[in-house]
Parts: sequence; C-alpha cells; structure tokens
Amino acid sequence: MQPLHKTLTDSVPIEEPDGSPAGLSSDQQDALRALGYMYLQTGQKYKALTLFEALHHLLPDDHSIALSLIYSRQVLGHYQAALDLAESLLAETIEDSHIAPLHLLCAHALQGQGRSTEARLQLLSHQAAKGNPP
Repeated sequence: MQPLHKTLTDSVPIEEPDGSPAGLSSDQQDALRALGYMYLQTGQKYKALTLFEALHHLLPDDHSIALSLIYSRQVLGHYQAALDLAESLLAETIEDSHIAPLHLLCAHALQGQGRSTEARLQLLSHQAAKGNPP
C-alpha cells in the first residue's frame, strides 16, 4: 500500500489545462492548510506531515506551505529533510515575509542536529531579517 500523500498526488493532476494549480480552489487550499495546522495542534504529527507533503507536491511555489512542511518535519525529528527544504528555499528569491521564519526554522533544524554554532548564526540572520540587529 502506498502512502496517502502519494495516493493523493497521483490522483489529482498537478495543473489544470488553464494552468491553475492542482484543481484546488483558494478556499480548498485554505481549508487543507487549516486542517494541517489542526493536526499539528492536536498532536497528529504524521497526518500533518502527510498533508503538507501532498500540498507541497501540488503547490510547490507556495512558500507558506513549504514553511509548514519544514515545521512538520522538525516536529517529527526529521531535521535533515527540514533543513534540505529550508536551504533550497533560501537559495530562491522568496517573499520578505518568509525570510525571517525560514532562518528560525533553519536554526531549529541545525540545533536538532547538534550544530549549535550554525544554529546561532541562523538566529542572527533571523533577527536581522526581522529588523532587530543583534
């Protein structure tokens, strides 16, 4: 039996003929995000991870979903997977509002791996991105 996120993403086309993402309306995307957050808040970490993996697969350019996926990976202790995605986002041009949280998520992943010095540098980047110099 294949994982749920694989089943979901195989059964939903990535793009509609008009180029809109995944056939999901904005309301549906918001509802699925809210469900993912609810899963996290209620300790259903694997369900949250599965949902955010599927959403990220369907909507790879949505950085808020990517941030939620990074956080979901961290909650489960998947620090390297979280860090890999975070670093790929940092290499892209992303919205300013996502830069500070991304540095914070990187710091958490690095700390989880015992890489304290690098985590501290990410925290400094996080403060700078928020406009709060160290």
